[in-house]
Amino acid sequence: MTDAQFYYLTKDIASEDIEDKTIRENFTIATNELTEMIKSIPAQKQVLIIDACSSGSLVDDVLSQTRNLSSSQRRALDRMKDRTGMFILAGSAANKVSYEASQFGQGLLTYSLLLGMNGSALRDGQYVDVMQLFQFAADKVPEFAAFIGGMQRPVIATPSGTNSFDVGQLTPDVVIPMMEVKPLFVRSNFQEETTFADNLELADALDNRLMDISAQGKSASILFVNVKKYPNAYAIKGRYVIEKGVVKLKVNLFQGEILIKTFTVAGSMSNIEGLVDSILSEIE
Repeated sequence: MTDAQFYYLTKDIASEDIEDKTIRENFTIATNELTEMIKSIPAQKQVLIIDACSSGSLVDDVLSQTRNLSSSQRRALDRMKDRTGMFILAGSAANKVSYEASQFGQGLLTYSLLLGMNGSALRDGQYVDVMQLFQFAADKVPEFAAFIGGMQRPVIATPSGTNSFDVGQLTPDVVIPMMEVKPLFVRSNFQEETTFADNLELADALDNRLMDISAQGKSASILFVNVKKYPNAYAIKGRYVIEKGVVKLKVNLFQGEILIKTFTVAGSMSNIEGLVDSILSEIE
């Protein structure tokens, strides 16, 4: 935000310093530019979805374009609203964050819209009604944001006096691919029962394996974040004893503060990778 305008950053931007005039003119789209683009489109019904931080301020800017109109222009605009209008869904309120959560494979707004079009928000089970879809996404995004420990509330703006309309139809043979929500793991914690220290460095070995799996990108079955805590993340914790070269482990799997599963594994202290394999096979 600068000069009381919202600036959308394009993919080629190298710096987010939009106070720099060169960057602003070459790598951003300002509210007034976007408004002119919209005005040049002859369609009587228009839909704008923007998923960006502070994008709610764009809604305020676009809808404020009538402030400087004369009274006769305002009356003409009012008469037009029954047959023309812009439906806007902004990813977050003004000055708020729009989350791109790797667990969901895309931004929370995009994920919510796809979920709605996949059947959860279809009118009569097949029609994509713009307001029904927008409202579904606006309700779902805060839920998903809370799941990852954040806050995000989309903004909906519609022209007064204009009814919603369908933007598509999905027949039973159409399937919208959805990214699977991946389980997220944080750092593991293991202790030897007597010393309360991880003398075998088992936690490091397990975390390295989780990191390798997570690094597989889109094909990865899990995500790993090298931190102690993360909202609703999974954590593997346990204690072990060593008897005659055999490691006996009691392992607890937590999601957040909730204990999900308890199990035991055993293996040679000279084969830490084998112990890691045993732990992961129990979790899978």
